[in-house]
Amino acid sequence: MREWKALASCVGSAVVLAAASAALFGIDAWLHWIEFALHPGEWIPNARIFGTSYFSLIAAGIGLSGKLADAIQMTVTAASAVVVYLSCRATMPRDQQLAILLAAALIAAPHSSYYDTVLLAIAATLWIVDAAELGSALLRSEFALFVWTAPLFEAEVGRGFVPLLATAFIAVVLACRMRDAGARPELTRPAMAPGRERRAGRSG
Repeated sequence: MREWKALASCVGSAVVLAAASAALFGIDAWLHWIEFALHPGEWIPNARIFGTSYFSLIAAGIGLSGKLADAIQMTVTAASAVVVYLSCRATMPRDQQLAILLAAALIAAPHSSYYDTVLLAIAATLWIVDAAELGSALLRSEFALFVWTAPLFEAEVGRGFVPLLATAFIAVVLACRMRDAGARPELTRPAMAPGRERRAGRSG
């Protein structure tokens, strides 16, 4: 069941904050941002190619055309949305679903930079905690640490470590989840939100 109340609350909060911002500071900043978004000028050749996205990897790392890099980035974005949807529909703990969402958000972005990799660090941390609870933390922790240090490899070794490791992280999380579910059938029970778990406990 979709959490329509939570979704409506998020939308309502965004509208209220936007209205408050416009009332306090005016809309000039928004108008400048829209103008910049519609006419980015030199932003793409001078900024976007220096990011940590798939676009940057394809355009600057491999040297292919910007149009092809855009097409690949759009494909990655669409695939990321599908993966997040499927993981949220699957019988996975909420923290693992969140880990996949965070990693997918990083690689789905048309532009990302080193400070955005905090999403990947949080995702890896969530996965390590879950692995520790299952008693299989060593190998997974080593892989998660490798993923967590992706920005260092991106900066010192070469382009592509952040998007490729984020993609590999999602694949490994899903693969480990399927393996764990096969070994422990109780893991296939649907995940419930904390409020629902409490209500289910009281009704039981």
